[in-house]
Amino acid sequence: MDKILVCATACWMMACSTASPPVKTADAEEKSVHSAESAAPGAERVARPSAHHMTRVGDFMVHRFTGSFSDAPMTLTETVVAREGIMVVVEVTLEGAGEQKSMRVVKRVHGEQDVLSVASLDGDVTIKSFGDMMAKTEFIVDRNDGFVKSEKKTCLVDRAEYDCEEVSYRVSAAGQEATLKIATSPQLMGRDLGGEILSSDGSLIYRAELVEIGQEKTPASSVAAR
Repeated sequence: MDKILVCATACWMMACSTASPPVKTADAEEKSVHSAESAAPGAERVARPSAHHMTRVGDFMVHRFTGSFSDAPMTLTETVVAREGIMVVVEVTLEGAGEQKSMRVVKRVHGEQDVLSVASLDGDVTIKSFGDMMAKTEFIVDRNDGFVKSEKKTCLVDRAEYDCEEVSYRVSAAGQEATLKIATSPQLMGRDLGGEILSSDGSLIYRAELVEIGQEKTPASSVAAR
């Protein structure tokens, strides 16, 4: 049976829309290249997410990844640094095990969420190299055995409360029976607030958490690049 990719991350960056099911087959395709200008640095972050989050300059979100799937915890920070028409430029920074790597990606604001181009201050990068970086935050389960239950809950992101739905699935992961849980919120267009895979003995295999989301305050006149 084909292996299955768990999209419990900010997977809109990798051609997964927010309306996608929480478990998808691993399949990515490179798209055409598009470039855009960078915009202003942020000064102060405030928790002010909207239904159209990640479409305005200064919008940001932070995910944390833990579990036995990785040697060390990781943090993924995404910030919209520019917008030109229907395109946005998002700076993506992955930190973990004392290392940090940043790339900037171009995507459409609406419609398909595919990454169109990638750039880095560290040298030449490709959509594939961006995919390789993002793959460090993902976990592939061996088998999805189906739906278990759905529960309405209140989820916390930083200190903010969101109405959310947590859906559980039976899966096979790392050669053992496990449970996959995904929490989404209609207040954030169904975006994943968190996901985890627990083995039958309660051991944590994988956890992805949205730990911060909001808008950076930027000077109205500032157009300088980061």
